[in-house]
Amino acid sequence: TVVREPISRTVSAWADKVAADGAKKGKLLQVLGLKPDTNLSLSEFLDAIAQEPDALNVDRHWRPQSKEISWGLIDYDMIGTVETIDAVLKKTVLTCFKSKTVKIQDTRKSLGHKTSSRDLIKSLSKADHKNIEKVFGEDLEMYEAVKKQQK
Repeated sequence: TVVREPISRTVSAWADKVAADGAKKGKLLQVLGLKPDTNLSLSEFLDAIAQEPDALNVDRHWRPQSKEISWGLIDYDMIGTVETIDAVLKKTVLTCFKSKTVKIQDTRKSLGHKTSSRDLIKSLSKADHKNIEKVFGEDLEMYEAVKKQQK
């Protein structure tokens, strides 16, 4: 499996699924008891998922990765990161199919890159970071452990 850096993953999920009126936005607003036409800023989203546990299960794009991949419960042969995905895919294809040929499609190019997580991350407040740590603390630890294993 492959994991993504938790802060950029969460910010990207908000941008693509909530700010851009994604399909799960209505369900999220319903869970939060808000009107269907409510716009949630990134800070409001982070606060909402930190305060309302049911909001985390509305969409797997912002549900903690550690839960999504059953971190600590499954003995994976290999866990990579998005940053090392080319090497991870090559190793996976070689292991599974005995082939050194890997055809990788970068969907950011083929489907279009929608958001700039980097700019949004720079705008996060101390309160936003505290909310991220509260909700995604295990993800942050998992990500660091995976990076350490790759060295």
